[in-house]
Amino acid sequence: MLKHILLAFVLTLSCSSLTFAQHTAIVTGTFTDSKTGTPLAATTASVYLAATGKVITGAVANGRGNFTVQNVGNGKYYLVGKLVGFDSVRANFTVNGEDTIRLGVLKMLQSSVRTKDVVIEEMAERMTVKGDTVEFNANQYKTDKNASADEMVKKMAGIEVQNGQVKAQGENVKRVLVDGKPFFGDDATTTLKNIPSDIIDRVQVFDQMSDQSQFTKFDDGERNKTLNIVTKADRRNGQFGKLYAGYGTDDRYTAGGNVNFFGGERRISVLGLSNNINQQNFSIQDILGATSGGGGMMGRMMGNVSRMFGSSGGRGGRSFGGGGGGGVSDFLVSQSDGITASNGLGINYTDSWGKSFSLTGSYFFNYTDNDAAQSSNKQYFLSDIPSQIVVQQSTNSTQNINHRANLRADYTIDSMSSILFSPKLTWQGNDKSALTLGSTTAEDTLLNISDTKSINDNTAYNVSGDLLYRLRFATEGRTFSANLTANARKNSGTQNTDALNSFQIGTTPVIDTLLQNTPNSGTTLSYGGNLSFTEPLAKNHQLQLTYNFNTSHSESDRRTYTKDTLTGIVDVLSQRLSNTSTSDYTTHRPGFSYRFTLAPAVDTAAKPTAGMMTMMFGSSGGGRPPGGMGGMGGMMGNVGAWVFNVGMDYQMATLSVDQTFPSSFSDSRNFYNILPSLSINTRLNMFSNLRFSYRTSTNQPTITQLQNVIDNSNPLQISTGNPGLGQEFSHNFNAHYGTFNMVTAAAFFSMINFSVTENKIITATTVVTGEGDSITLDGRRVWLPSGAQFSRPINLNGAMNASAFVVYSFPWEPISGLKLNVNTNANVMFNRDISQINGADNIANSWIATPSLGFVSNISENTDFSLSASSALNTIQNSIQSELNQTYYTHTIRAGTTMILKDSSDFWNGWLFTGDFSYIMTSGFASGFNQSVPLLNLGIGKRILDGQGEFKLSVFDLLNQNNSITRNTGSGYIEDLQTNVLQRYFLLNFTYNLRNWSGGK
Repeated sequence: MLKHILLAFVLTLSCSSLTFAQHTAIVTGTFTDSKTGTPLAATTASVYLAATGKVITGAVANGRGNFTVQNVGNGKYYLVGKLVGFDSVRANFTVNGEDTIRLGVLKMLQSSVRTKDVVIEEMAERMTVKGDTVEFNANQYKTDKNASADEMVKKMAGIEVQNGQVKAQGENVKRVLVDGKPFFGDDATTTLKNIPSDIIDRVQVFDQMSDQSQFTKFDDGERNKTLNIVTKADRRNGQFGKLYAGYGTDDRYTAGGNVNFFGGERRISVLGLSNNINQQNFSIQDILGATSGGGGMMGRMMGNVSRMFGSSGGRGGRSFGGGGGGGVSDFLVSQSDGITASNGLGINYTDSWGKSFSLTGSYFFNYTDNDAAQSSNKQYFLSDIPSQIVVQQSTNSTQNINHRANLRADYTIDSMSSILFSPKLTWQGNDKSALTLGSTTAEDTLLNISDTKSINDNTAYNVSGDLLYRLRFATEGRTFSANLTANARKNSGTQNTDALNSFQIGTTPVIDTLLQNTPNSGTTLSYGGNLSFTEPLAKNHQLQLTYNFNTSHSESDRRTYTKDTLTGIVDVLSQRLSNTSTSDYTTHRPGFSYRFTLAPAVDTAAKPTAGMMTMMFGSSGGGRPPGGMGGMGGMMGNVGAWVFNVGMDYQMATLSVDQTFPSSFSDSRNFYNILPSLSINTRLNMFSNLRFSYRTSTNQPTITQLQNVIDNSNPLQISTGNPGLGQEFSHNFNAHYGTFNMVTAAAFFSMINFSVTENKIITATTVVTGEGDSITLDGRRVWLPSGAQFSRPINLNGAMNASAFVVYSFPWEPISGLKLNVNTNANVMFNRDISQINGADNIANSWIATPSLGFVSNISENTDFSLSASSALNTIQNSIQSELNQTYYTHTIRAGTTMILKDSSDFWNGWLFTGDFSYIMTSGFASGFNQSVPLLNLGIGKRILDGQGEFKLSVFDLLNQNNSITRNTGSGYIEDLQTNVLQRYFLLNFTYNLRNWSGGK
């Protein structure tokens, strides 16, 4: 089935490409300046059908002014050449079976009108490529004037906005800039939801290199997929935003808004929200690593989860990380499971003082109150014995407070040197209570039952700073930079567990109670530095020397007190479950990189004219090339060139572990690694880019994984650390290819990733069978009943994963006036996960293929609709009990529309109608977890106050069918999970859009 669907999808792309490429003739010619005879690079050649005056195809001249237009059938045509700063030139021609039409030299007169006064009457191009940047012209994408930026960008080729995540060219967008400057830190969702589409002039998509790489021009592999929003020149001074409030059935409410004050370089934005309908207008950081609830360390070690999206309201599979000391992660999460009430406030400030100093900073506060009820069915595959099934019902209540602040200060000392300072601060408090009832069965035989109540109270903070000094010498290409970093993380909290467990020993039923208090705290201090020196060796050759130093010190104190349920006396022996330990990790890493460029045999570049610069980068300050991308001259000159970066580092690392309680233990190990790297970049032509990279890296175990302490917060799922863990070593391969046709706006992007990890830290699990068994942990014997599990991390070879993504996008007008953007894409992922179950190595090979097809309207500001269909095909093959291999599917159809009436009558003018429909079907899940869910949302509203105000009555989940079922998979287990979600409610909402531009615009 998988092969057939992939073959059909490839054939669809191939047919589209063949239609695009077929032709009976090509048209060639050369554009030159009529006065000087200089070739005019980047001139647009558009071919029109003489009978209708409609553009059918075209091309762009290369560096020598030459152009070649394909796909021209028999008939009469005329070609128009256009370049900013020159008058257009026209040439008539007829194709009547010829193979080639040669138009010769087309001479263009320099325009008598000044460049800044030129008005291009022809509709601007949808897309252009500037170096490694794809740029979209916002004027070509129709949205409602009150729409936010995310409604516009999802119409652009290769960009998706779904489930609160923004993706571009198959990768998650990590940063959104506004006019080249950070906006609300690295929170892409916040920026796109709080920037109105009507202020956008252009949207640029590129891979932004690190600040140090941008300065030295050496690629260190740190790339973030970035969107840069270039605002309209007349929208950079004024106030804009929106305020809204609504109330509905079941006491549902929402209120909030954002206000932006733009004054040239100074920009201040304030936003807030309060609701109980699962909307987080801006994301919060990942909650504390210590809040994995009753699962304890067991939950943190069950990583490498393959994600499977359910219907609206679901969160999909979660991946648990074992952060050292429970530190705060920096990545942003999607909506929480269950139903969440949110309250938040955000402030962003950006300003520049002259040409020497610029400052950007933001502050967030967020409070969430979440209630989640979950049902899970988890099946474990065991070697040579029947699989076991764990069924759980849980209710959780979680309150999370988050404060987050960041700053970026850039000071230019003089023309040759600068300093960049970037501090960050996060503080969190998290309170969680959970009730869990679980049972384990094997071949319909009940093995055990667990009834657990847990209460967790945790706090944590994370402070970090980065200082970068950059120095440029008089010799071009000679630079020096020094980067210093420091980080401090601390968490503290306590967990109270009250558990009642029943199981059997032989034929004897046993009831075991547990009343436990576990205070814990952790601290991690780290600092490091990086020195870099670059030296030009010859033309197109450059050398970089680096030295990197990092050290981190982690402390963890986890104490366990178990009380007698009758007397309340603390069991002294229970303190053997306590642990106090430290770990130190230090690396020294000298290295070098050698960069060289193989230039094309023939120089295809021409010196860019002022008109070309205006066309490619715009005449306003906001149109400058984004950071990490070269200028126009480099872009033109690099066509056909191959740029190689070859590097090698030698890493010397020391890992020390010191345990002081309950028994003394210390160990120190040294690691020596050679870390090669390679990157290759080329621009095959002005509109195609190819990039390949190979990098190696190491990953040390965290103090949580090293800590030899028993976690029995769930007595049926006991876990511990492993002081003997070694570091991981990874090989990572990555390739990108992208191309587009500037005239037709057809675009193709593809990406391939492949990685292999040696000595991977994985989970070794012992599942007790028979009548039960006992194990010795740190000198204490612990009884495990039948069906219980004991887990610990170990190192094992053989893990790998690979993924491939392709997207083909093009505009389509099937009938006159029906303008659509078509997006077809396919994503294929392979993961080879390894684990150890009852001493046997289990290899789980999983494949996920997700082909999709989508249509988005681009008709007018008053009519908007979208239609998409996608499938997720999953197969899992385990080396243990292969007869239990799984295949399951999720098929999704989505449709949405917005219609706004425009009428001369005041009564009818401004009425709007909205609708969203999705239908999700799953098969292959556990019994009771398959679903077919139709989800329908409708709304009707009226705009007032000249369109700035809007009343709207909405109904969510009209059919009352909303559901959330997800599947999580790992090596040796499959879990189906169902979570409570919001169902049908009505909401009456009022929104006011603020627009106050300087000059009354």
